[in-house]
Amino acid sequence: MATVTIPSPPPETVKVEGDPGAAEAMAARLTSAASATEGQQDFATGSAVSGVGDGGGTWSGLGASAYRGAIAPFASETSTAYTGLTRGAKAMRAYGDALVDLKRTRQDLDERRGSLAQAISVFADEVRSWEGKDIPAETLAVLQSRSSDLQREVQTVTDENQRLASATESNERSFVSALGSYTGVAASGATMAASGYDPSTLVRSGLDKVGRGAHPEDIDDLSPEQRAQWWAALNPAEQEAAMQEFPEYLGNGQGLPASVRNDANLQNLDRDIAQSDAVIAGGALADPRRYVDAEKTLRNARSVKSTITTTQEDRPGVPIQLYGYDANAFGGDGKAIVSIGDLDTARDVAWNVPGMTTDISSIEANVGSAGTLHDQASRLPNGSTSLASVAWIGYDAPSGADMGAVAAPGAARDGGNLLAADIQGFTAARDQAGLGQGSGASDHLNLSLIGHSYGTPTVGWAGDDGRLSADVDTVTLLGSPGTGGVTDAEEFGIGAENVYVGSAANDFVGHLGSPNSVNAFGMSGLGSDPATTAYGAERFRAEGGDTTALIGNHNSYYQEGTESLKNLGKIVAGHGDDISHENRRSPLDVLEGAVTQQDPAVESREDGK
Repeated sequence: MATVTIPSPPPETVKVEGDPGAAEAMAARLTSAASATEGQQDFATGSAVSGVGDGGGTWSGLGASAYRGAIAPFASETSTAYTGLTRGAKAMRAYGDALVDLKRTRQDLDERRGSLAQAISVFADEVRSWEGKDIPAETLAVLQSRSSDLQREVQTVTDENQRLASATESNERSFVSALGSYTGVAASGATMAASGYDPSTLVRSGLDKVGRGAHPEDIDDLSPEQRAQWWAALNPAEQEAAMQEFPEYLGNGQGLPASVRNDANLQNLDRDIAQSDAVIAGGALADPRRYVDAEKTLRNARSVKSTITTTQEDRPGVPIQLYGYDANAFGGDGKAIVSIGDLDTARDVAWNVPGMTTDISSIEANVGSAGTLHDQASRLPNGSTSLASVAWIGYDAPSGADMGAVAAPGAARDGGNLLAADIQGFTAARDQAGLGQGSGASDHLNLSLIGHSYGTPTVGWAGDDGRLSADVDTVTLLGSPGTGGVTDAEEFGIGAENVYVGSAANDFVGHLGSPNSVNAFGMSGLGSDPATTAYGAERFRAEGGDTTALIGNHNSYYQEGTESLKNLGKIVAGHGDDISHENRRSPLDVLEGAVTQQDPAVESREDGK
């Protein structure tokens, strides 16, 4: 019997704490204190020097000279205090102005939430009135349509509520950051402490929530879940103090929100550029080895910064996040994880795992592929409206002098462990925020894991024995030379129907896997061919695109206009049922394919299908 879903009401509207009027009053007091400080400076450096006592007169001699020497530091300090107090007043006014807008937004959203909850209640009563009765088809269709409309409105209000929470937190962080950027004299520091910002005290209180007497490096010993809980337990001032004092322990912190990791990594990126520039400016003769290392660090850091800047310019309004970064990882090849879209809130998230020759120098191409997929999944008729697409350069893929490793599983196995850790760290942060995997209305995350080329055995080792079954919704394997420890689709633990394969007929690399589903390694030495019938995955059409000598269409899966990209967009947007299916390979197809491109895809074209 057909049923009608009664949507759950949206969650309570987040609170926006703070009093704009009190903020303006505090700003006025800070401005008054700044004026008094300026007056003290004027007296100390002016009136007190030019005359003594009520009688005026010129002050000269040894005492006057001593005074002028002693007053110089005071003049500098009072000038600095004036700057800090003025900056504090400006930050307080900006904070208060933002509060006005946030409170107005909250009131409007709360009214919408109340109206929506009332509409759901009325709808629920109407649906219940049909209990035990046969609902006419026309009435049923109307009720189901209204249910869908209400569910969409619930999701819209929920998303706006999350954005309000983020904007409220951002306002708090911006205010604390503005105060924290001032590092002046003790008098100004006392004013900052009175307002709740004392970096040394806040760092200590924040680290004590790791463990009494803990140091920043102890954060590395936390599990992703523990790290997520620790960060959530910090107040905004403690979070800001941690961000300022030890961003190097936050940028790659599994379990931390993407916004936090991005802020920390951007600081680390700018630090690397500044420090490397300084070393290079000193010349190669001072320390030749350090000079060479600085050149490499600078090259890697600038590649990342340039790519982020260009990607942001190409997609105004879309958040670009540096989720992971280490210019010197993997022997200098570098690590960079870049997201197009907000990883903290996106409903549909795709992690793209590249293959051989990948290192930080190829970041532009890899972020470009992730961006192309983001655009494709967003513009489908029923495409994603809340999407993040990640370029994951997070393992030591065979490249350069290490290219010989491409015929062995070691780098993929090691990379699989790193990938699994990154995925689980990401989902831990989303779970902490209440926006993770779930069921029904509580499911806020559709996570797609996509591997290309040597990235497919990496994905295979990451998902071996169902390790990621609780975290990932779909797995897609492109141009695969083998899938590592996973010998058939069921081993991912997410259902074979949720494992997809794209393998172009003339992709030489895609024909190198084992023709059977036992743990054999085929011509590549990397495991089973996922495009076979025995493997059991859903194969989609992936023809077209530019070809390259020797490897054919191997690098065309993300290319605009290809069958592959269109199908990838459907999978990422949660519409894998709509892919254009391709026939799977027989063992004979696999054995002949590397030489002749024998493949059902060719046959289907010849048959006009």
